[in-house]
Amino acid sequence: FTEVNMAVTQILGYSVGEFLSKPIKELIHPDDWVRTQSEIERQLKGSKTYSFENRYLCKDGSYKWMAWNGTAADNEGVVIAIGSDINEQKLTENKLSTALEQSPSAITITNLNGQIEYANPSFCRITGYSLDVVKGKNPRLLKGGQHSKEFYEEMWKTIHSGKEWRGEIYNKRKNGDFFWESASIGPVLDPEGNIVNFIKVSNDITHQKKLEENNFHFGHIIESTLSEIYSFDSNSLKFIHANGSALNNLGYTLLELRKLTPVDIKTRFTIKSFEEKLALLRSGERNELTFNTTHQRKNKTFYEVEVHVQLIKKDQLSLFIAIVLDISDRVQAQKNLVESNKKLIDGERKFRILADNTNDWEYWINENNEYIFISPACE
Repeated sequence: FTEVNMAVTQILGYSVGEFLSKPIKELIHPDDWVRTQSEIERQLKGSKTYSFENRYLCKDGSYKWMAWNGTAADNEGVVIAIGSDINEQKLTENKLSTALEQSPSAITITNLNGQIEYANPSFCRITGYSLDVVKGKNPRLLKGGQHSKEFYEEMWKTIHSGKEWRGEIYNKRKNGDFFWESASIGPVLDPEGNIVNFIKVSNDITHQKKLEENNFHFGHIIESTLSEIYSFDSNSLKFIHANGSALNNLGYTLLELRKLTPVDIKTRFTIKSFEEKLALLRSGERNELTFNTTHQRKNKTFYEVEVHVQLIKKDQLSLFIAIVLDISDRVQAQKNLVESNKKLIDGERKFRILADNTNDWEYWINENNEYIFISPACE
């Protein structure tokens, strides 16, 4: 260097004399020296420098990033360069770059033609493609074949208009496996407000989609089963949910039922006696309770039920699940059987009285031709 201004003291900490006394190579970061030397040689050969960046050694031993714009060498081989301190900007860029590299979300940046310019490690992990493979290619190489042409046209129309697009995309990994991703795609603007790139941030939601599908099927099964299924709060005992069979049998709407507790439909219980039964589940003494009781419908009619109750605890969730079987037909059949047996016993008793007092011979023989009853007259 042959001449510098006072900004050197403010940016790098040297006095003008100290700065001019050092060979330029000593001031440049070792990793930047080859590039810097090449740029100086270009200037000496008649080329200008625009926004060349390198790191300069400060007096305190640290390095700062500088951006340079320079003239081509004049007839005497003199180059005039203007440097700006961009250290804070570079630190911010490095933080941003680190955040992109370490983000668990897949991040891609494309140019205006949709060609991939950058993809972070999470993108590579999720899709199976390396950056070297996808760089310069269009994201359509991930197409899973489920979406229509109009779906993609609407996506590109949205982001080209300067707006953000959000949605779920069905894609295919390099190994042929399909996956769902939740994506946000938006434009990147330059200082003048022109779109220069598009950035996409996405997350693999395949597992979540499978859970949703399973929950849908499970929910359909619960709603379709003939058994009554209830859930009620473990503290207030207020109903939370009931399936279709429960609502149909009781005659309540779900909103009406949510104002009630199991005691309101189980007329054999009081709050105290019901809590005493539930205490076996709360204490862990029992994992499940099974008992028979009576349910009262909204229209004040009754039906017999067999109740199976469990306490469910997960994280902050605590509720009771009850599966209820309408056993009215079973109970009635048992009553009919008892009544029939009673009549049979009464009939047999009356027959024995008559047989014991008749002068006629009376006897019964079983299927093995064995006498099982002989009236006194036979003797």
